[in-house]
Amino acid sequence: MNLRPVSGKGVKLSSVHLDAVRGFAALIVLIGHARVLFLSSMTGVPHVHSSITLAAANSKVAVPNLAAGANSIGHEAVMVFFVLSGLLVGGSVLKQMKKNRWSWKDYLLKRMTRLWIVLIPALVLGAILDHAGMHMFSNPHSIYSAPPGQGLVTTNLSRRYSPGILLGNLVFLQNRFVPTAGSNVALWSLTNEFWYYIAFPFLLLGFGGKIAIWKRAICAAAFAGILTGIGANASRLFLVWMLGAVVSALPLKIPQPIAKWGTVLFGIILSAAICWVKRNIVNIVAAEFSIALICACLLYLMLHQTQDARNGIYSLVSTFTSKTSYTLYLVHVPILIFLCACINNPWHIWPRTPAHVAIMLSACRLTVALAFGFYLLFEANTDHVRNFITRKITRA
Repeated sequence: MNLRPVSGKGVKLSSVHLDAVRGFAALIVLIGHARVLFLSSMTGVPHVHSSITLAAANSKVAVPNLAAGANSIGHEAVMVFFVLSGLLVGGSVLKQMKKNRWSWKDYLLKRMTRLWIVLIPALVLGAILDHAGMHMFSNPHSIYSAPPGQGLVTTNLSRRYSPGILLGNLVFLQNRFVPTAGSNVALWSLTNEFWYYIAFPFLLLGFGGKIAIWKRAICAAAFAGILTGIGANASRLFLVWMLGAVVSALPLKIPQPIAKWGTVLFGIILSAAICWVKRNIVNIVAAEFSIALICACLLYLMLHQTQDARNGIYSLVSTFTSKTSYTLYLVHVPILIFLCACINNPWHIWPRTPAHVAIMLSACRLTVALAFGFYLLFEANTDHVRNFITRKITRA
């Protein structure tokens, strides 16, 4: 999704709010993964990362270290990402198709440059950190040996860097036809995200496009083929993504004062719901759609805040966390695991004491700082790369 500046004259408060939600979700995912690596479970249930569990349910490849029904606060935050992506990306597709200005060429150029400019170097960084960690911490009780109780690092980590696996991750087939590359289990959601980007235009063109019947039939078949290819679980989460697209098409009918206080209320409800889902083992499907519906209501209320945003701490924090959220999401797991190996070796789960929580949060802050440097190297140059490619295509 394209990023906009979120502070200054002419920037709407709704944009600031949306960026704040995006940044909040990224930080929740980061802290959730850090807690799994460092601290004992809040529920007393041994850690098993829900991303790994979902991968096993949706994958044609063997995924180790599994336990059915696992759930995590990070997974629920990903639902927020999906709804927000549906709002921004799906809403953009709807708007451009309505104006008859949408094209596959421009759409794919924007989406692929957006994804690959961070994904390619992130895969390289993950390989460097994982191989360095496996070499430096080769004892049988390090985090890289996938000790029981941590629920994030999988066994046989070195085997998850074959050329086929890396290529599969590069073309968004991870957790369906190949495992996620190395330790970076967070890449599971990128498969969903990419194929939702492709499926949504096919859905619109196949079932409502102003094109020839035979073209509509091809688009409808392509849409059905994508849903079949990504599997039942990813197809189910497409409905979560679609909620955001639906919100983008709703008329804004709520008076601003009511929408303002509704935003505060639903912001509190969303935060409480994410925490409640983690502390109470519930059906994962019910949890996903509950979080998604609450988030959709929150985003709809936020869109009513059309007044200009004011400069301040809120805008600055929203800007920073939102701009770096994609990079942070793609690189935080291998960075956290390497830091965990440096701090906690031989690995053992820590009790939730103030000192241990402080160390974990320090690791999170260092991860954010490193991700920001990575952002400056790659994601910050997305527009330059995109314009360069566009010029080359135009000349060709």
